[in-house]
Amino acid sequence: QEKGKVDELNHTIKKFNVALDYARNGTDDMAIIQLKKVLNQNPNFIKAYQLLTLLYTKNGQYERAKRTIKKLMCNNKKERFKNFH
Repeated sequence: QEKGKVDELNHTIKKFNVALDYARNGTDDMAIIQLKKVLNQNPNFIKAYQLLTLLYTKNGQYERAKRTIKKLMCNNKKERFKNFH
C-alpha cells in the first residue's frame, strides 16, 4: 500500500514537471490542462496551485486566478486541521 502511494506521488510530480516544461516553452494552455490533472490527483500540491495561478494571471484570467487561490487556501486550511483530532 505504501509503494502505491509513493508511485502515485512520483506520477503526480512527473505530470507537474511536464506542466512546468509547457509553461517554460510558452504553451500555457497545455500547462494549465496538465496542472488541472495534477491537482485532481493531489489537491494539496501547493506549487501546482501557484503555477496555475501565475499562468491564469499572465493570461489575464484574473477571476480564475482568484478562484484558484481561494481553493488553495481552503484546501490548505482543511489539511492543517485534519492533523488535529
